Amino acid sequence: MVVKKSTLFRFIFFPLLFALVGWFFVARVYRPPIVERTQLMMDTFWTIKIPGGKNRIPVINKVFKRLKDIDDKFNISDPQGQIYQFNHRNKPITDPEIIAVIKRAREVNTLSNGAFDITVGPLLEAFGFFSRQYRVPPKTEINALLQHVGMKYLLIQNDRVSKIDPHVGIDLGGIAKSYAISEAVRVIRANGVKNAMVDGGGDLYAMGFYAGKPWMVGVRHPRKDEILGRFAVTDMAVFSSGDYERYFIEKGVRYHHILDPKTGFPARGVLGTTVIYGNLDKIGGLSSSLFIMGSKKGLEFIDDVPGAAAIFVDDKQKVLFSKELYRNLN
Repeated sequence: MVVKKSTLFRFIFFPLLFALVGWFFVARVYRPPIVERTQLMMDTFWTIKIPGGKNRIPVINKVFKRLKDIDDKFNISDPQGQIYQFNHRNKPITDPEIIAVIKRAREVNTLSNGAFDITVGPLLEAFGFFSRQYRVPPKTEINALLQHVGMKYLLIQNDRVSKIDPHVGIDLGGIAKSYAISEAVRVIRANGVKNAMVDGGGDLYAMGFYAGKPWMVGVRHPRKDEILGRFAVTDMAVFSSGDYERYFIEKGVRYHHILDPKTGFPARGVLGTTVIYGNLDKIGGLSSSLFIMGSKKGLEFIDDVPGAAAIFVDDKQKVLFSKELYRNLN
C-alpha cells in the first residue's frame, strides 16, 4: 500500500516510526531535566538519555561500561579477539556471549529464508567496508567468495562455534547492535529506572515516557533533506536499515553495505526500511532482512510476524506500510 507524504503527518500520535533522526517534544507540560551522554562505540555514536537529575549519571556510566565491554568483545578488527581469530586463524569461538549472538543470527537467517546471513563478512571485506578502501570487486571474485557464504558452513555445538569450511568469515555487525541495546536496557532497568532512551546510531529502544508522554522522534526522507513527520514511541524498539548509511559511489552507482547473500552485491529496489517491534531479542537483523527481500516480499514477510510492523521507502521514493501500520492510519 503506497502512502503519500501528507498521510504521514496523520500518524503523529501513534507509537511507531520510520527512520530515526531526532526526537521532539510537542506537549506543553513540565519537562524534567534530561541527563544524557553520547559516545562513539561499535563504529557509531551511542546516546543514552534519562530524565532526572545528577543521580542518573552513575546509571549512564554503568551503561557505557557495559557497552564498552561489548564493543571490545565484538570488535572484528582486534587480532586478540575471538571473532578475528575465528575469521583469520580458524580458531573456534568459545565465548558464551558471542555464541549467543551467533545463535540469534541463525534464528533470523532461518526466519528470513536466508536473507540475513552473517557469513557475508569476506564479501564486505572485498568491497572495502572494513578497511574503507572501497572498490567494486569483479564478478569472478564475487562468485568465488559466494562459494563460502552460508550459515550451513558454521557448526554450533558443545559450547563452541567452529567452521565446516575454513574459508568462511563472519560479521556480526548487523545483529550485535541489537544485543548491545538490549544489554543497555537491562542495565538501566536493573538500576530502577523506568524511563529512558537508548539510541545506538539510529537504532533505538524507547523506555516508558518523558514528561508523562511517549518519546517523540522525527522521520527523515532517505534522499531529501526534509522531515516527513513526527511520531510517538514508548516501550518499543525501532531499527532501520538504508543504502545511505555506509556506501560509496563508483561511476555513478551507489554501493552500500547491505549485501544480498545470494548475489554477493548490494541489494537493490529499496532505499530504506524500518522495523518496529517490542521484542529486542528478535528484532536484530530484521530491518536488513526486509531491505534485502525488497518491498513486495518484505511486506508479505513482516505481516506474518506477530506484533511486528515495518515501513519501506522503495527506489522510486514511495512510502509503503505493513498491514499493522496501515490499520492505524485509517
